[in-house]
Amino acid sequence: RYSCHITLIPKHMFQNNNSNNNNTNPTTASSSSSSALPQKQQYLQPPFSNDDILVISDNANGRIVLIEKGSGRVKSIIGTGIAGNQPGELHCPIGNAVFKSPFHPNLIILICENSGNRVQSFDITTGQHINQFTHPKIQYPWGIAVNKISGHIIVNNNKSNVISIHTGYTSDPSEFGGLIKLVGDNDGQKP
Repeated sequence: RYSCHITLIPKHMFQNNNSNNNNTNPTTASSSSSSALPQKQQYLQPPFSNDDILVISDNANGRIVLIEKGSGRVKSIIGTGIAGNQPGELHCPIGNAVFKSPFHPNLIILICENSGNRVQSFDITTGQHINQFTHPKIQYPWGIAVNKISGHIIVNNNKSNVISIHTGYTSDPSEFGGLIKLVGDNDGQKP
């Protein structure tokens, strides 16, 4: 089974990846309307441009490809292209999440390896492998997200039918990926 997952990184995130601007929400517009319900134009107006970066999980080739949206030019490739279990090798990468950590100078990408049963992190600017984690309940991970407030990593595990919540980046790198909680851990039942 071949598929790909695409994430869009707005240009302002990539250009300002060294600033910690957690108080703005580019997808929300303000309005002076006094009606109880927001106007339609308040939603879905992110500042996307042709300079944004598309992040494509190319699971058939064991890599993540970053493409400039406007030109179609490949900006960089993350992963070795080898489906293996060594750091930096991606075995069927599917889900990815891009976020800014206060403990790392650049944007970080987290990648679920559907056939590798682990999550790896990379510096999105340099492509360098940072860290990885796994757990017995991480079985065919499909989706991933990062809680903006707590920094926790949420992983959707396709085979084990659980959502696993893990520690994100802290001042102690050895804590990365530690299991906090399993949701739906009821012997194969859907969460």
